[in-house]
Order: sequence, then structure tokens, then C-alpha cells
Amino acid sequence: MQNKNLLVVGGSSEIGAAIVRQAENNNYQVISTKRSADTSGLFMDVTSDESVRSAVQQVIADFGTIDAVIYAPALSSDGLIHTLNDDAWQAAFDVNVFGAARVARHLLPHFIKARKGIFQFISSTAAVRGATGAAPYSCSKAALNALALNIAHDYGRFNIRAYTVMPGYVDGGMLAHLPEEKKALLAREPSLKRLATPADVAHFCIATLDSPYLTGTALTLDGGLAS
Repeated sequence: MQNKNLLVVGGSSEIGAAIVRQAENNNYQVISTKRSADTSGLFMDVTSDESVRSAVQQVIADFGTIDAVIYAPALSSDGLIHTLNDDAWQAAFDVNVFGAARVARHLLPHFIKARKGIFQFISSTAAVRGATGAAPYSCSKAALNALALNIAHDYGRFNIRAYTVMPGYVDGGMLAHLPEEKKALLAREPSLKRLATPADVAHFCIATLDSPYLTGTALTLDGGLAS
């Protein structure tokens, strides 16, 4: 897949920025959204339906078409379940699942009309293995996997594909705040004995876009964590 228009939602995160760079290196026309209106780039607040609608319409108006979208925003509400209130759960689901559903809702009519389109959502292996002290994050990523599966089932007849990528431990993103000694302990768990880099994730994400029969699945990229 070359010279296609790729919308990267959440391109200002470490993983999102790496995806943007990898896509540009592979001849994609990349449109990247930012979560802050004070920075350069297309503003999109994924917790606002109006903001998502406006941003998607702007991209279509400026570029004519969107061939694929990668959804990278993520938020974790940390703490044991008995300490977390409804707001903590709502915050994680609003970004990790509801935001993705908003993007899908406003892009699907465009994809249906074009009779093609790709949704790639960045999930996490936490969706299938759990995450100590981060139940809202784990549960919302599991729901994101289900969202992709349902899009694949409902819209495959329009040649619309949807799937998730589930990274394991990444040196950045949700683990960026951890002290180095904790990261060193986590790095012992995968078979490769290291954490993934944002570039590792980005390479995989862009490579899978060019697989025309790939849909309705959750792809694991964990360095052998589950083996």
C-alpha cells in the first residue's frame, strides 16, 4: 500500500509519532492529529463527538479521501479496583474505546462510499493477560478488541477491514513513568529479554496495513511475553 492517505489519531504520543515517521518512510501521505489545540497539526479531542466529526470532515475536505486510520490514543486509570470510582473507569473507556467508536462512526460512511478502508486500533496485551493495578485500562483494551471484531463482521462486505495490534511492554507510552529498575525487571519477562521500542511497534503497524486479507483479529507483538 503506497501513496495512500493515512490518518493517525494520536500522533503526538511516543508510539503515535513513531508510526507517523514509519508511515512517511513508506510513502504514505500522513495526516496526524494532536490532542492539544496549542500545537501544530490537526486538532482532535477523541472525547468530543463534535471534535472528531469536524476533524474527519476537515481531512476529507483537504485530501479527498482517507484510505486507512490508525487509532493510537491511550489512557490508564491506575489503582486497585476497590479504590477506583466511576470517573476513573469513565476516563479510561472514554479515550480507549468510546473515542475509537467515535472515529469509526464518522469514518464508516466515507469508507462505505469508497468500498474500502482500514481501521487499525492500538490495543495492548493487557487486554488478554490483565494488568495489575490498571483494571480500567485492561478492560477498555479488551473492549477495543471487541469493537474491531464487530466492525470487521458488520462491514467486511464493503471491503472494510478492522483489527487491533496488541503490543506487550513498550519502553514508552504507558511505561514511560516507571523507574529504570522497574523497566529492567519487566525486560526479563519476554523471550527477547528487552522491552519493545516505539519504532518496533510502528514497523509492525505499518507493515500489516498492506495485508489485504487481514481483518477481525488481534495481533500480538510482545517479544515472546506470552510464550
